[in-house]
Amino acid sequence: MAEFVVDFYSEHDGVRCEEVVRCRECGWFKPDSSDHEHRSGWWCKWWGTDLARPDKFCAWGKRRDDG
Repeated sequence: MAEFVVDFYSEHDGVRCEEVVRCRECGWFKPDSSDHEHRSGWWCKWWGTDLARPDKFCAWGKRRDDG
């Protein structure tokens, strides 16, 4: 089920709607394979960080093409 963020105060038509792509659905998200001792288990290739979590999202999320 898709999630959306809606802005009712947009200058264009009064409504702006953007789809939310959760980290777990994003092509930049992957398991953390680094060898440092404090790793989180997850990695964001876009940001180059282990601060990513499956249920989080950011403005740069891009839905993974699984097909």
